[in-house]
Amino acid sequence: MTRVSCFPPCLSCDCREWYRRNFTITFLMARVTLQNMWNNLSPAKGGKKNDPTAT
Repeated sequence: MTRVSCFPPCLSCDCREWYRRNFTITFLMARVTLQNMWNNLSPAKGGKKNDPTAT
């Protein structure tokens, strides 16, 4: 049975590990960025803090 890989056979194991680590770091950075954006766009906890009609 042939082993299926998403990397070309010319890449060494070290290169494969580097790509995997780079992808993981990029994924985590994107996750934090999206979470920060979501927190800035969503209403604050309680819903009344950013409401201009609240007294």
